[in-house]
Amino acid sequence: MIINALYNYYNTLQMDSDSGISQPGYSKAKVSYCLLLSMAGQLLEVIDLRVDGRNKLVPREIEVPEQAKRTSGVAANFMCDNSTYVLGLGENSKKEKQQRNKECFQDFLQLHENILKDVTDEPAKALLHFLRGWNIDSALNHPAINTQLEGLTEGSNLVFKVEGFKGYIHEREAVRDAWSSHKKSNESEVIMQCLVTGKKARIARLHPSIKGVTGAQSSGASLISFNLDSFTSYGKSQSFNAPVAEDVTFKYTTALNYLLNSPKHRIRIADATVVFWAEQSTNGLEEDILSMLFFPPSESSPDEDKNFKRMLKLLGIRRQSDCYMIFYKNQNGQPISGGLAGINENTKFYILGLSPNASRLAVRFWHVDSFGAFLERIGQHYKDLAIEKRSIRSQIIFPHGCY
Repeated sequence: MIINALYNYYNTLQMDSDSGISQPGYSKAKVSYCLLLSMAGQLLEVIDLRVDGRNKLVPREIEVPEQAKRTSGVAANFMCDNSTYVLGLGENSKKEKQQRNKECFQDFLQLHENILKDVTDEPAKALLHFLRGWNIDSALNHPAINTQLEGLTEGSNLVFKVEGFKGYIHEREAVRDAWSSHKKSNESEVIMQCLVTGKKARIARLHPSIKGVTGAQSSGASLISFNLDSFTSYGKSQSFNAPVAEDVTFKYTTALNYLLNSPKHRIRIADATVVFWAEQSTNGLEEDILSMLFFPPSESSPDEDKNFKRMLKLLGIRRQSDCYMIFYKNQNGQPISGGLAGINENTKFYILGLSPNASRLAVRFWHVDSFGAFLERIGQHYKDLAIEKRSIRSQIIFPHGCY
């Protein structure tokens, strides 16, 4: 049910050109730097891509080729990875660390050799020239590296571009085609009936990580995974034990990561990170209004409440009048669903609560109902919490004998 709802939500987001949802084969990554190369494959400059955050610079979010689920082994990502893989930089104090740095860089080089070997695009060829000629033993002596050394070694992701060409190398059509061919050649060979669609399809062996759940590992955690023999059945190991098609796996994890990364769709309740969404939203109004119910204004007039206005702007609320009317009805114990012009009260609405559990996620709660029913229950909640003020006379305590 949960996977099915997230899968359908991805399809809804994909039809919305403004959603910014990642397309199949791609994912969002936090990128801090861009390596500017010459046509001959020489490193010219390390460009800082970070943007202003809360009193500090933070990585920029960029859509890049889908990144592999990495554990303790060596597994390079295509066109976007950290400085250990891209440049061979890292901890150099111990021999075993130096050896691992070399293994990571060689894996990154080999991956790009395999994917780009037949690509004639000039920027792609420049990247291969760079990787083939890069000497990790003398990387620290490169002037472009020295200027950004501290940031580069913090584990930040890097991308590439070539002088004189627009955009990043991974955005070029020839490179995208090569990546698509590589993905197809590495599709799962296990074909079973998908538990979500009911159709026979190639089944995902591993599911991508979910990021953004408070308390979970920063590298992400799994919603579906099996790592012990006792968790398997009928000899099916790993995620083949719960067969989900590769395309469904990509879509449900991408949709969940999208929700967890959106302030409008995410709140914190105790140790649970909660996301909510509408199945078929009316231009996002249902989600906007429920967001405002989770972040109500102060007791002063909403028109005078600066925090309320700031939250409206942050969440992109387009119908302030609807929010004001809901708060007024809540305060007076009136039904809040009626009279919301342009709102589909019958649309299905979902609320999912997740908590961390080591490298996995635990589902704390899962609730499905119509949007109108949610509004009515929220109104009932405020009504149940209402405190009737006692009259002034009943609050006066007279001394004994004074009447």
